Amino acid sequence: MIGKMSIEKISKIFLLVLLGISLLVHVDVDIGGVELSVFLLLLLCVIGAVFQIVFIYQNESQLRSIKYFADYVALAIIGWELLVVLGKLLTISTEEKTDYNFNILMIVLATLYFWFSSFKLFEKWYLDVILYANLIIICIFLLCYVCSMNFSWLAGGMIGNSGRAASYLLIPCIVSTYQYCMGRDKFRSGFYFASALVSFFALFINHNIVSFWLMGAVFIGIPVLFRPTAELVKRDMQLFFCYIFFLSNMSLIANYTSLFQVPLSFDLEHSVYLELLLAIGGAFFFTYWDKIPEGIDLNKLVLRKMRRQFHFLLKLIGVLFAGIILGGDRWRESGEKIASFIAGFAFPLVEEVRRGKSGFVFSMEESVISGLLIFVMAVLLLIRMQKNYSFGKPQTGLFILVSYVFLLQLLFWTPDAGTLLVYFMIFVMAAFYKEEREKVTSVKINFYSKESVKDEEKNVGF
Repeated sequence: MIGKMSIEKISKIFLLVLLGISLLVHVDVDIGGVELSVFLLLLLCVIGAVFQIVFIYQNESQLRSIKYFADYVALAIIGWELLVVLGKLLTISTEEKTDYNFNILMIVLATLYFWFSSFKLFEKWYLDVILYANLIIICIFLLCYVCSMNFSWLAGGMIGNSGRAASYLLIPCIVSTYQYCMGRDKFRSGFYFASALVSFFALFINHNIVSFWLMGAVFIGIPVLFRPTAELVKRDMQLFFCYIFFLSNMSLIANYTSLFQVPLSFDLEHSVYLELLLAIGGAFFFTYWDKIPEGIDLNKLVLRKMRRQFHFLLKLIGVLFAGIILGGDRWRESGEKIASFIAGFAFPLVEEVRRGKSGFVFSMEESVISGLLIFVMAVLLLIRMQKNYSFGKPQTGLFILVSYVFLLQLLFWTPDAGTLLVYFMIFVMAAFYKEEREKVTSVKINFYSKESVKDEEKNVGF
């Protein structure tokens, strides 16, 4: 008989192998119309299904019951994609190559959905595994772009495809930022800080304008999605400062050094404006921050008024981003000086969006029914995700943050197959993961009287 601990160990091994294949296998090899990474994921799913059958036979496990509408949608995706694959096999032609990659990937994701949605314990070190795997590929990026070494075959189609690369690079950027903001150990915090800087550097070298906006929105969104303790806000703003400062100086590195072995275009005038915005934002931030009395435990001080300011700023960024996209080519025709200044930032973003290909559009092109089923699944998971949100569930908060970034990505580009699986896993867990709420005691500050009082959990939040 396979014991309960053995099942848990096998589940951990299965997840680690799954993450390893998704994040590390990007070699551009085709096996019968299926990418190598997708083929390995399919093989892993078959092996997992065999183990599940053995567990059920030995009464160590049982099939997950069908109880959500999203379950039926997942089954519909599996059934439809199997029919499509069967149809392709029956109409196979020796003159042209048949591509099964999308269909097999959808079958794999829909099958794994049932496992992800019933996942009971997501341990913190899983995030470290994701980060370590990402850093390996980041090293390959840096070797290709900085050292001009020909290791691009290890990264497959991501090298030269800014959308796929940006989708991959945003994962270590977000994970390292979260780990640094939540960390309390000095040594590990230093590692996460360094990992974040390296990830930012790789993201900037990739030079996808949309990814710059998305990562900037992540920094503003962290104090909104998570309990905005003073310590979290401080660490978040430290990394945000490094992010903007690093980005604003990329023009100097790209234009006045020979560090990069590939052509990169960063506007020096834009860098000046970014540094000006950084200075203005810093002045507002420290004006508020200086009101905090000395001797207060920053881990117990909840900056709820500052959270409202971040919430407003996040909405403002969203409106500005949407306005730029809707403006389209009109930005180029602008003749006024202020509008021209905005156009200098707007038009590169519009061009980047135009070059990309939406993941939803890509799925519709593959099959209208597949695209509709995927859209319905995304909406159902989004509804459940919003219901699952709470200040007291930080891991779920991370899942939700990554999920929002993932959904926005799908509007502008199609992620790599392996990257898509990681995002989908996080998206499903954002909707279904049952995390125990943290019970904390915070400190509420009256900035006018400079007094602090105890504020229980029920008073903390929106």
